[in-house]
Amino acid sequence: MKTLNIYGVVAMILMAACKLPDQKQDESVGQDILEGIWYAELLNTDKKPSISFELHFDRSENDLITYFVNSEERIPQQMVYLADDSVRIKSLYFDSWIDLKITDTLLSGVWFNRYRSPDYRMPFKATRDKFKVDNQLNTYDVKGKWRVVFSPDSESPEDAIGMFNAEESPNITGTFLTETGDYRYLTGYFSNNRLSLSTFDGSHAYHFSAFSENGDTIYGKFYSGNHYEANWIAWRDDSFELRDPYELTGVHDPEQPLDLSFTDLEGKTVRLSDTPYISNPVIVQLIGSWCPNCLDETRYLQSIYKDINKMGVQVVSLAFEAADSARAIDLLRQYQLNLGIEWKILYAGNSRKSEAIKRLPRLEHIYSFPTTIYLRRDHTVMSVYTGFYGPGTGDKFNQQSLKMRKTIKGLVDK
Repeated sequence: MKTLNIYGVVAMILMAACKLPDQKQDESVGQDILEGIWYAELLNTDKKPSISFELHFDRSENDLITYFVNSEERIPQQMVYLADDSVRIKSLYFDSWIDLKITDTLLSGVWFNRYRSPDYRMPFKATRDKFKVDNQLNTYDVKGKWRVVFSPDSESPEDAIGMFNAEESPNITGTFLTETGDYRYLTGYFSNNRLSLSTFDGSHAYHFSAFSENGDTIYGKFYSGNHYEANWIAWRDDSFELRDPYELTGVHDPEQPLDLSFTDLEGKTVRLSDTPYISNPVIVQLIGSWCPNCLDETRYLQSIYKDINKMGVQVVSLAFEAADSARAIDLLRQYQLNLGIEWKILYAGNSRKSEAIKRLPRLEHIYSFPTTIYLRRDHTVMSVYTGFYGPGTGDKFNQQSLKMRKTIKGLVDK
């Protein structure tokens, strides 16, 4: 798939960065021990399910390249040897890492996620043994499209769509689409009428459990790391669709040009009235370096950037960060470097939506990161797109890509 190719290119580019400056790989660790596939788990507490994924160490010449693997998705990581028997696996994109000890048959350690909090952590382990699942008979088929409601009994239930693909029993893959994005590549099993799906991208650890007695309705539980859980319910409804992403975010005074002024990562003030934005169509992307759907959209824009830039279309990203400003700038520099982003990223402030809307008062609200604003040559707003569906959504991602291409063509033609 296209995603695999993108990750592969990124991995090769970053192979030289698999070691931090002045830290060399210690051959005494034994690369032969690490090389290959490990079956990893983030261990939860209070009888909550663990979050499983594959950890791959692939050899390239004299180095090992590390990947987190969820179904078809392979996410390259940075690996640093800390001592003879210790390794740090650091995300290339997020403010998180795993510190682990190495033995012949077990990798054990802790996952740290500074985006969530300075002391957020979960125990980690990985072995060579495949995940064991009892392949028991199912009395119904979960494959296909399901209408989903997260937190159905709360004051703010959330509509979603579940898409599940049955593979060789009991294996299953899929994802959930919401009006702000998707839950990326999920993989797991379906056995004895019970569903279990997980994903881990280095910063976001998700698990979905569910069961059904009759095959018409699914009752489930969603876990995010060790800090959040919610009920969900699903039923078959092939006709159900989420609201149009182009209709979720409105603009005050849309006939008036939009002017923005933020600082870039070097501290220089950048305005839309500056070159190269003035008199050109502009795509303004609202992102956060902590946001997985933002990462997917950024990769997509990067894949088409040379083509659209030849047409005069400019791109600028406004980053809303959870970290303090100094650390946020460092994280954004890493984000830009590791993704190879060719346009400017401007630091826009705190990621709380209530704070972010103060920086962009022309928007009626900020419903999601990412949110993407399409500006005509005179910088009036042609449209606003809320959220982003990544490659894990399959056909939905392809349809979205065609619509975005059409929107960009409309900017140029007008």
